Amino acid sequence: ESKAVNDAGMAYLTQAFDEMGLPYIPSVGNFISFEIPKEIDHKPTNISASEVNAQLLANGVIIRPIANYEMPSYLRASIGTAKENETFIAKLKQILADARSWALLIRRIKRHIRKNEC
Repeated sequence: ESKAVNDAGMAYLTQAFDEMGLPYIPSVGNFISFEIPKEIDHKPTNISASEVNAQLLANGVIIRPIANYEMPSYLRASIGTAKENETFIAKLKQILADARSWALLIRRIKRHIRKNEC
């Protein structure tokens, strides 16, 4: 039964990473390592893996940074229950969306300031 739960969780996470455009390292274990790249679909992510990790922790989602393995843009998530996996992905999506929104707002403010300086 635990293998079936793990397999279903792995399928859910890899599908979610594919949909979000996040690279990952295929795994047959009970964890998966995924990257927070500098860009997704040619748009900056505006957030580092360590910042994502900190925000997930602040939201009660515990994952593992793997920068000490010379992979600073990767994080490692254990496969959890369906509810845990869904919570993790929902929080991750929100963190990435917020990072993009803040960056867009900052760019707009900077453009406005430059425009009004002339």
